[in-house]
Amino acid sequence: GKEHWAREEALALAAEIIFARLPPPKSAAAAAADDLRVRPSFEERYRVQLLALKARFNQATPEEITELTTLRRGRGVKLLPTRDTNGFRRQIVALAPSGALVSLHNGDGRVMWRRFLGGGPDPLGDPASAYNYSAVLPWRPSGEQHNHDAAEHALILGTASSASSSGGLKTRAVVVDLYTG
Repeated sequence: GKEHWAREEALALAAEIIFARLPPPKSAAAAAADDLRVRPSFEERYRVQLLALKARFNQATPEEITELTTLRRGRGVKLLPTRDTNGFRRQIVALAPSGALVSLHNGDGRVMWRRFLGGGPDPLGDPASAYNYSAVLPWRPSGEQHNHDAAEHALILGTASSASSSGGLKTRAVVVDLYTG
């Protein structure tokens, strides 16, 4: 059958979440193209209005309900992967203790990008999977504090017990570009 819903397993244990801006459109021309891509034609607007009216009065067939749903989802500006002028379109960045970092679009929940911070050795030669990631914080590289169009970043912090004879706790800090992962 057709898959209706799938759960992102990396999100099952997400302990830290932040909201971040989506990237801006690449150019004014790209913004205009996105606007044309999502702006329905007169015929589509008319068809949506007709189907919505039929659905409101319980006169629509199941096929017409499916068509109405498809038309409404296919042309929504809420689902563009770029920021809007009012700042309502955002991404939700979720971090699991294992190091799974996932960005979701707040409009429909689709995965924008995902990264896994665990795996492989850390700079001291210990396995990076030993880290417990517990914080995701907004981060602005130096020199970009007043530049609002600069890419957004997040600082991810993880801790692990040191494998050396001293015992102790070691910290891993990772800076992630929130536009590309």
